Amino acid sequence: MPRFVVRNRTLTPADVPTTDVRDSYIENCTLTGDWSGFDFRNVSAFNCTFQGDFRNIQHQYMTSVRCNWRQAQLPADVSSYKHDMVIAVLAQALSRLRRQRRAAVQKVIDNVGLDYQRSWYDSIKRLIQESGLTLTQVRNWFEDAFAGYPKLVDRIRETTAKDLSIITGYNIPPLPTELPLALDGEEIDLLTDARIAGEDRWAIERTLETPRTRVHIYTLHPVPWVAVGFEGAISPERWARWDWWFNLPGFD
Repeated sequence: MPRFVVRNRTLTPADVPTTDVRDSYIENCTLTGDWSGFDFRNVSAFNCTFQGDFRNIQHQYMTSVRCNWRQAQLPADVSSYKHDMVIAVLAQALSRLRRQRRAAVQKVIDNVGLDYQRSWYDSIKRLIQESGLTLTQVRNWFEDAFAGYPKLVDRIRETTAKDLSIITGYNIPPLPTELPLALDGEEIDLLTDARIAGEDRWAIERTLETPRTRVHIYTLHPVPWVAVGFEGAISPERWARWDWWFNLPGFD
C-alpha cells in the first residue's frame, strides 16, 4: 500500500498513480478534479483546499485541519465529527436559506471556525442565548441546512433532544496541561513530547511505537486522542488488520 507525502502543490487525480492513498499526508495543497473511487482513509490533510468532486471517496479516520472544503462536492456520509467538512456543508447551504436561517447558520460557522474545541453544544447554546431561538427552531432550521447529509441530520436531532439545561449549561472544557500516555514501560506527555510535532499522524505514530506496541492517533486537535495496542492483548485477527484501531466510538 503506497503512502504519499505531498506539500505545496496543486493535485489532480492524474497526478496520483493509485486510488489507494491511505495513511498519506498532504500539506498546503489544492486538490481539484474528480476523485471518485479514491481511498482517503486515515489521510492527514493540513492547510489544504479541496475544490473537486469528493462525493464517492472513502474518508473514515481522515483528519482535516485548517482545510477549506467549501468549493468541494462532499460525500453524503460526512461525519458529525469532521469539523472542516461540517463547516463546508453549512457554508454551501447559505445561499438557499431565508434571511433568519442564513444568519443562524453563519453564526454557527463563525463559532465552529474559531478552533477545534467548538462543537454542537456550544453552537446551539449561542443560538439560544444570543439569537433567542428555541430548540425546535434550531432543530428545524439545521435539519434544513444539513439536508442530504444523514449523519449530520441525525446529530442535530440527537443533540436538540437533550434537556435544555444540558445545552445551556454547557461550557467548553479547559484544555489539559498534561496528557500522559503509558507506552510499554515508558510514560510520555502527549502535549510536550518532542516526537509529537507537525500534523502527519502516521509518521508520528511510527516514532512512538515499540516492537510490542502499535499506536494510532485519531486526532491531534484540540488535544491528541491516541489508541495503543499491545501484542498479545488484542486478538490476532484484530492485530492483523490495517485498521486495528477501528470502532472506537466517536471517531469516524
